[in-house]
Amino acid sequence: MVSTTAARYRDADGVWHTVQVRNTTGGWQVVDLAGEQESVIETLTGVGDGRPQADAIARDYLTTVGRGDSDACAVGAGRR
Repeated sequence: MVSTTAARYRDADGVWHTVQVRNTTGGWQVVDLAGEQESVIETLTGVGDGRPQADAIARDYLTTVGRGDSDACAVGAGRR
């Protein structure tokens, strides 16, 4: 399994979370990691689903939970 950090954000309690996009054997996963806790946000297993779709889900998720901290990095940053 290949994991890529898509972004980090701080929740209302000040806890840092890392949002990762993972390439798994069955497709792609978007996960939210905070300390020892891991929440699977979405698992993509469709034929047309790939990294761009997983990145889009991660971006959408961040708009609902992230606060736009200056330490956050953009989903898909640095890739072409």
